[in-house]
Order: sequence, then structure tokens, then C-alpha cells
Amino acid sequence: MKTQQIEELNQALESTMGNVGAIKLKLQKEYNKYFDSNQELQKVLANAESATEYQLDEMGEIESWFRANILEDFSDCREYFENYLSETNCMRVDWVNSCLLNSQGDSLIIQDDCRHRRDNGVWFGHKQVISQSDYWSEEEYLNNTSGEIDTEKRNQLIEQYMEKTGYFLGVFRVDRNGNVFLVNTQKKD
Repeated sequence: MKTQQIEELNQALESTMGNVGAIKLKLQKEYNKYFDSNQELQKVLANAESATEYQLDEMGEIESWFRANILEDFSDCREYFENYLSETNCMRVDWVNSCLLNSQGDSLIIQDDCRHRRDNGVWFGHKQVISQSDYWSEEEYLNNTSGEIDTEKRNQLIEQYMEKTGYFLGVFRVDRNGNVFLVNTQKKD
């Protein structure tokens, strides 16, 4: 059975926490107004939205990154700035590298030059949806020392996969060093 002192201390703690929570909500609203009105920040966010440098995040998902020296201006209000970016732009901050990170969402990932042949192909999440053998036969692989693949056939298979599923995804190629490149799979006229 709880003592009266424990009950009183719990109530005092809840009361204090309630005040802190309410103050933090008000602060977030005020910071949001400040961030919204900061023209330099809004330009940086627009540039980060259209960034074309890509990397794999910790979970193996594709994200774009954009270096922004302006981020140090918000280091004294990191919590509020991170909340703002998450809620309004679905972005994260890499404070160490002064970068804004933007998830590319569900993506198809091409792995054509991995060290292990069984890993090569086109992946959606952790599932291989197109095997490299579909666009490069084992015989071609064994006889082809240059490492070339039929990219046109691969791209056709990717387009067919997206048409069949009705799910049109970003397509990226990841090389054996972990470098990430955006791939245009549509036919060039």
C-alpha cells in the first residue's frame, strides 16, 4: 500500500511534468513559426527536397542528403528543430556532417556488381523481385569478363514489374562499395 507521502510526491511530479509538457508544446509552436518565417532555412529545405546525392541509411534504405552549413544556427534548439523537420518535411538531421537527410521511401534497389552472385538482381525491401539471371544468363556471366549486363533488358523487366504491381517506385543502383545512384528505367526516345 502506498503511503500518503508517495501519493503526494507522485501528484507533484505529475503536476510538474504537465507544466513542462505544456510549456514544451507552446515552445514548439513558437519555434515552428520562427522556422517557417526563416527565408534562408526555407531555401535550404527546398534544395534538400530536390537533392540528388544518395546513400544507404542504417536500415539499408535509400535517403538523399544535402549539406547545409546553416544547421549550426539551430544547434541550440535541436529538439524543436528536429521535430519541425520530421513533422513538416519528413527529414532528419545529421549534425556531425551538417546534412539534411530525406528518406526516398520504398525503392527498388539494383545490385549488379556485388561480390556474391546470389545477391545480384533487383530487390524490393529484403525480397529479390528480379534475378540477375533474368537479364544475364549464367553462361553470359561466366564468359563475360568485362562485367557488362543487358541494362535495357533489366530496365524493361523493372518497368514490367512496376506495371504489374501498380506500384511505381524510385529505382537505385548500389555498387559493391555502397555508392548509390538514381536509375532511369524508362526508354529513351
